[in-house]
Amino acid sequence: MDKRTLLTENFLKKVIQGKRVGDFYPFIQGGDTEMEQYISHLVGEIGGLKGLLYEADFDHYGSGFASYVSVFLWKKEEEEVLANGEVSMKGLWLYISRLAPVVIMGKGEMTRHGSSGSSDFLASHTVCEWPSETWSKQIWAIKKIVEAYHYVILTKADVDQYLDFQIDIPTILSEPPYKVFDAHFYWED
Repeated sequence: MDKRTLLTENFLKKVIQGKRVGDFYPFIQGGDTEMEQYISHLVGEIGGLKGLLYEADFDHYGSGFASYVSVFLWKKEEEEVLANGEVSMKGLWLYISRLAPVVIMGKGEMTRHGSSGSSDFLASHTVCEWPSETWSKQIWAIKKIVEAYHYVILTKADVDQYLDFQIDIPTILSEPPYKVFDAHFYWED
């Protein structure tokens, strides 16, 4: 699908309304189950990359509706154990849309302590910012896999621009004025 189409007002309004749009299966003629399976296969292939660990959230952050699946990838050798026993991981966020064939990536952090933990969220201004120079091979490999699944990788320039139309977006992640990022990647709790 053409990137320009993915950023048009008509297209973005459909995504904001929770409608699935795209020009290939499962975006056309597929249901929620087929969409989740498609994304699961994509995540599984990325998760199989040598040297990377990952955690994917298909569960809408435990409640509500997330228009995307969030995947956090990190390198085991780059984990840092803090004095309090907490494990800190600097890595890469991958947001895969459930509603349109678009993906964004950018650096992020996650911490774990026992069975609990916390993480940041990817923001429009951190899209296409990488954890470090050591990630170049992995980012290249991730991009190739994403493209093989016919997703378009959006850049910071694509998602960091303000919408040129008025609309309410059902999200708790941001407030107006909304950006293209908010139209594609929202979470309604």
